[in-house]
Amino acid sequence: MLFSAVAASALLAWLVTRGDPAIPDAELVRVLQFLTLTKGIIGAGALWMVSIRLRYEITLQRALGYIAGSAVMASGPGAMWTTAHIIAGSLLFYAGIGALLTLGWLDGGSKWRLGRRRT
Repeated sequence: MLFSAVAASALLAWLVTRGDPAIPDAELVRVLQFLTLTKGIIGAGALWMVSIRLRYEITLQRALGYIAGSAVMASGPGAMWTTAHIIAGSLLFYAGIGALLTLGWLDGGSKWRLGRRRT
């Protein structure tokens, strides 16, 4: 469910914003697309961590929050790829990352911490 929600939101954002690039300079378009790929890699790492978190016991509300945050985060690079909606795509990406970080912070007492021992 997580991966299908993320893929659907990224595809939908790309389909809605596709068209001619808003920036006529080809070199700047390549730089912005490289930055979009970098955000996609960061998003893939966040998605990997969310998939690990969802393997453990979690409330339904928190699981839906993780899925919604991941979907919002993935729609950002999808909207930015055509360079027509760079600001909106950046806002979506950082809103999703912020939601995931907040949810992870609220999960502070969970048993799923990797590599930490209680003393």
